[in-house]
Amino acid sequence: MKNIFDYKPSSSSSELAPYVDLLISDPLGSKSIECSAMIDTGYDGEIVVPVKLYDDLNLSAFEYSENLFAKAETITGEKFVLRTASGSVTVKGIDVSIVTTIDTHRSLTETLIGRKFLESFDVLLKGKDKKIELTFIE
Repeated sequence: MKNIFDYKPSSSSSELAPYVDLLISDPLGSKSIECSAMIDTGYDGEIVVPVKLYDDLNLSAFEYSENLFAKAETITGEKFVLRTASGSVTVKGIDVSIVTTIDTHRSLTETLIGRKFLESFDVLLKGKDKKIELTFIE
C-alpha cells in the first residue's frame, strides 16, 4: 500500500516541503482530526502536534506518566520537555491504523512526522517533482 503527496508550503517559510495527510485519533478512536503533517527527519520521535490539536483530541486523558515524557532540543539548543500520550494515526490512502506516541509542546505551531513513525514505511522524496511517496511495509 502506498500513496504519493505533493509538497506544500511550510508554515515557517514559503519553501515547499514534504507534507503527508493524516487522520490522528485518540487510542480508542472516539475522536479524530484530519491534518497535514510535515516530514521532519531531525525529529527522533513519532508524531508531534500543536497543543490545540492535542487538547481537541483529549489526549491528556491518555498521557504517559511525567517521568516518561520525551525531552527535546531544538536546532538552536533550546531544551524542553514534551507532553506525551498514546494515540493512533492513519496516513491518507493507506488504510492502516498505527498505534503511536503523540507529543506536544506549547511552542509548536504545526504537526510534524518524525523518524520513528517513518520506520513503518519506505519513504521516497522526489525533490525535482516536489512529491513524497510513502509505501507501508507489511
